[in-house]
Amino acid sequence: MYLAADQYLLTARRIGYLSQRRETTVPDTLHNTIMFYLTSSPIPVSPVEVTTTRATDRGSAVAFTDLDRKKILQSYWAQD
Repeated sequence: MYLAADQYLLTARRIGYLSQRRETTVPDTLHNTIMFYLTSSPIPVSPVEVTTTRATDRGSAVAFTDLDRKKILQSYWAQD
């Protein structure tokens, strides 16, 4: 980016990071590099509650199969 020679106030912002401001003077004949090192900052959010209901024979609207440990080891022995 090319800017006219002048004094500037720069702000760097990114979600999840603290914003940072820097003041700089851009001279007539030189270019100026400004480095920003943003510090991460957690974003507070509301907790999420996850619940479940176990399927029951003839009592659930979903298909299911009861597999014991031995059957799982026999049928699903390969790793993805």
